[in-house]
Amino acid sequence: RPIFSDMDGYGWAHHSRYFVWYENARFSILNQKIHISDATFKKYLFPVSDVYSKYYEPVKFGCELIIHVKLEIDDAVPLLKFHYRMIRSIDGKLMSKGESTHVVTDMNHNILSGPPVEFCRAIKRFKGENECT
Repeated sequence: RPIFSDMDGYGWAHHSRYFVWYENARFSILNQKIHISDATFKKYLFPVSDVYSKYYEPVKFGCELIIHVKLEIDDAVPLLKFHYRMIRSIDGKLMSKGESTHVVTDMNHNILSGPPVEFCRAIKRFKGENECT
C-alpha cells in the first residue's frame, strides 16, 4: 500500500517506488514461499543486470496492491529472472508489469557457472519438481 512519501508532485506513486515494491515482493517470495535461508544469502551476491517496468495505470495514495512474482531459473546459467505483475486488489486491474534479472556471484564478485545449488533445490522443491543435478 503506497504511503505519502511514495507520492510524486502529481499525487501518484512515483515511478521509482515500483522497483522498491518489486524488491519487497521478491524477497517475500524467496523467504516465505521458497524458504531460501539467510545463510544462503550471506554466501552469494545477486546484482541486478537488467530491470524493466511497464506502467498501465497510475497508483494512488493508499491503494491496496498485490504483486505476483514468478521466478525463472535455468540450471545452466548464473541468472535469476523475476517477473512481476502488480494488480489493484479491489478490482484486479493490472497496474504494472516488471522484470528484474540478477547475475549470481560469490562474495568476491566472481560470476558463478550456474545458479547456487541451494537455490535450485529450494525452487524445485517449491515447484514439486525433481532435485537439481
